[in-house]
Amino acid sequence: MRNLILVRAGDNSLHSSWIEAKHRNFDIFISYYGQTLGTFKEEADYYDCVTGLKWKPIAHYLYTHKALFDKYDAVWFPDDDLLSSPSLISEMYDLFYQHNLWLAQPALAAGSYVQRRLTAQVPKATLRYTNFVDIMCPIFSRYALNLLGPTFSSSVSGWGLDFIWPHLLGNPEDRIAIIDKTPVIHARALKSGTFYKICSELGVNHGKEMRHVMQKYGVLEQPTLKAYKAIS
Repeated sequence: MRNLILVRAGDNSLHSSWIEAKHRNFDIFISYYGQTLGTFKEEADYYDCVTGLKWKPIAHYLYTHKALFDKYDAVWFPDDDLLSSPSLISEMYDLFYQHNLWLAQPALAAGSYVQRRLTAQVPKATLRYTNFVDIMCPIFSRYALNLLGPTFSSSVSGWGLDFIWPHLLGNPEDRIAIIDKTPVIHARALKSGTFYKICSELGVNHGKEMRHVMQKYGVLEQPTLKAYKAIS
């Protein structure tokens, strides 16, 4: 396999819909943060249990399991409230390589809870080159992961990371994309999950984190989100 999914999975994770296939082009690393140790272990190629939010544990894995990540050409870091299928995910990776992308995400299909309109699926497009990819479900090439991985520990909440990644990649107009042909469904209403509860427990102010991260990496204001070109 040349592709890896790493999902931070809670007890209500929807990831099981992604992996029920003998024929897929990816391995799966489940990092479990729920209440019963060992949950989902039999579904995983790699498994760990650690509490907390998403990006700090991933940053730790990138440091402590570098040889593992170096085996893969692309890694996807989806949230656990997305619906997809093994065939769509496999095709998503194929399109990622076909278009020589560094950073991407699947679009959000009709019926999804959408926070940023740019990420909603354009049905007749294969993909759109953009200046933004959401922290909800980014795919990184090995090059982008090596460059951007050190930023993951800069934000416990993850807020602000998606504004700095294109900046650190040099804001290319043909290497960052939203892949419309292989959409996912964001199945949980905004602000209905455990994110804000955990932030409160950890004493994390996500708004302050976003401003701090942007300032740290020289992004002076939130960029205007845009698509450069659609590929049909």
